[in-house]
Amino acid sequence: MPLNLDDLPEREPVPDVPVEIRIFAPNGDQHECLGSIGFRPSLRRPHFMDLLLVGANGLPLRMLNRQVVVIDRNDGTVLYDPTMSHLLGFPILDRHDVAWMRKNPHWPKVLELHDNPVLPPEEQDGLFLDRERE
Repeated sequence: MPLNLDDLPEREPVPDVPVEIRIFAPNGDQHECLGSIGFRPSLRRPHFMDLLLVGANGLPLRMLNRQVVVIDRNDGTVLYDPTMSHLLGFPILDRHDVAWMRKNPHWPKVLELHDNPVLPPEEQDGLFLDRERE
């Protein structure tokens, strides 16, 4: 059954301590871990910030796809939602992300998971960005 973001409480986008998080990508990928999200200036995208998965020890683990949704697994609050990234006070989504979001307005309003992804995995980045789009 799809998860409706309207049913989840909202809170500050960045937790100050590691929590059990769930990460959802538009292609249906999911990941659960103890950690938090973080941001750093992008080396390849001047004037933008990168979204990071930060481990329980406070060290960055992986760069996240900026289109993911991150939810606190314990209380269901949304920690990061790309449609609300403009409220962070610094730019996260670049023109490619914005164009994709406009073409897919149903994401992430309702998270369509493993059995019913928004896009096939081969057509969309999953959870992590091991390489940056050119």
